[in-house]
Amino acid sequence: MKKQFLTQLFFIAILILFCLWRGFCSFESVVLKMFSPVLLAVDLNGDRQFEGGETVCISGIQTFSDNLADYNEELAQKLGVSEKDALALAYLTKDYAESLLSNKSVKFVEDSGSKNGDCHSGDVLIDNISYRKQLLEEGFAYSEEYPYNSRKLQEHIASAKLINPVILNNKSKKYHEIGCKFGKTAQDYSILPESELPDGALPCKWCHKNSASGETTLELSTNVYPDRISDGTVKMYLTDMTNNLKLRNDCSSNICQAFLNEIKSAETSIDIAAYGWVSIPEIDEAVKAAVERGVKVRFVYDFSAKRSYYPDSAKIARYAVSSKNDLKPGDSRQSGYLMHNKFMIFDGKKVATGSLNYSKTDFSEFNSNCILFIDSPEIAKVYTGEFVQMLSGKFHTDKTKRAEYITYKTAGSEIQVYFSPQDNAITDRVLDYVNNAKKYIYMPVFVITHKPLEAALLNAKARGVDVKLIVDATNVYATKSSVQTLRSKGIPVKVENYAGKLHSKSIIIDDEYILAGSMNFSRSGESRNDENILIIKNPRLAVFYRDFFNYLWAKIPEVYLVRSPRAESLDSIGSCFDGIDNDFDGKIDSADEGCFAR
Repeated sequence: MKKQFLTQLFFIAILILFCLWRGFCSFESVVLKMFSPVLLAVDLNGDRQFEGGETVCISGIQTFSDNLADYNEELAQKLGVSEKDALALAYLTKDYAESLLSNKSVKFVEDSGSKNGDCHSGDVLIDNISYRKQLLEEGFAYSEEYPYNSRKLQEHIASAKLINPVILNNKSKKYHEIGCKFGKTAQDYSILPESELPDGALPCKWCHKNSASGETTLELSTNVYPDRISDGTVKMYLTDMTNNLKLRNDCSSNICQAFLNEIKSAETSIDIAAYGWVSIPEIDEAVKAAVERGVKVRFVYDFSAKRSYYPDSAKIARYAVSSKNDLKPGDSRQSGYLMHNKFMIFDGKKVATGSLNYSKTDFSEFNSNCILFIDSPEIAKVYTGEFVQMLSGKFHTDKTKRAEYITYKTAGSEIQVYFSPQDNAITDRVLDYVNNAKKYIYMPVFVITHKPLEAALLNAKARGVDVKLIVDATNVYATKSSVQTLRSKGIPVKVENYAGKLHSKSIIIDDEYILAGSMNFSRSGESRNDENILIIKNPRLAVFYRDFFNYLWAKIPEVYLVRSPRAESLDSIGSCFDGIDNDFDGKIDSADEGCFAR
């Protein structure tokens, strides 16, 4: 009996040791390297070194790899994607897989009696959750054996089309188009979006077209548009929601860096008029540091019961030497209006204004905005006068008009400045420019409900002016929206179909004028809320904005000239996995009916 017990004990010990060695049981391992999302080097024996017999193949699923030699043509044909889009999808999949596996202990579960050459077939568990299942549920893998999320997979394919992947030769620092014969022969390379190329990277002369002068130039990609232009006094930024489906909390975007640099460079004063504030750590720290070095920071902002949208206004107010919000106790009408401005004045010399809110969605360039930096003490003085009125407690219809209105001339521009509601800007000024347009009127706008403006656009169309609008999906279904009326009378109106907002409030006219600011083209924007709008005569800037409008127009499918996608739906690219309540209905991503598979 005792001998039988010892024999059983011996075999149990051998089995335990065998399990530990092969990683079958609860042995905690780490992923030493990811060759692809489904091919891993796993430290099965716990010595922190990759050795023979420690390669793991995740069985039952297929993904794309960013290894050119492993291009899965069969899967690409099955899913109906090009090689370029497949490699872009591989980039997204790798990014997601690395986020799951990074710094995580795993348990390897091998398929019974299965081994593929030197590769152990099976799955790994991360916090006891199947890695294979997570790839399938998040739409980063395809399977004929296991259920997978086809809706999310199609979303990722759509997202991949927004990426322009290139092959970077890490040794020569030259980058190649997908399919380039020289890119395919590189031994040490990376597949990455063109937008993430390192400084100093040069285009391959063979796969990029030569200019007439014989110099190698990189053609403007259909997926990329320059984000800024300057005439020396006015610098204009146009942020592009079609190239960014991820919300960030850092300050890595160009527009965030532009604001950060101005805050850090301020010497005497920063006046901030903000519809609201959502903390970006680097921006907050820069404001705090400015105060500590003696810069006088003043702050006016909107008071709203919906503090969830802009929870950090009070934080900036605490930094400021003086602050004021637009709440007017005892006056529910005035208190219901918005302090909707978004401008900063630096040292009484420079103004930054436009449609950008001081929020994560706008600072990360998730939304599309038009922002203007104007280096002009005269224009800064006009904005300071408006700011001081609000700081003294005069908001909305309590504000007074200026004694005179001047066209300010800078190096390349003629600029007029108007404020709401005291200047009646749409009726008295904007309509003049619309009514005198001769060639075209292009409008990238968040919303349009202003009936006299609607009528002026129809009249312009009737006299032969090319009138086009791109409108954000959020407001198309508003009761007073002009979209259906304009469409019914023959004006082309496209509704954007991306996760981010088309948040600009602007008009481009005849290669000559830009009308832009914080003011929506609505009755509230003109006659109730605190707003500002600039009318800039500058052909160079106007042509640049015109081309950006046409770029956006080309990226929005023709079907959305007649249909209007919901802001959070399978039609709006990225909106069902961005973690944002895009249509403000209290439901996010998969909880929203628009994101249900049809």
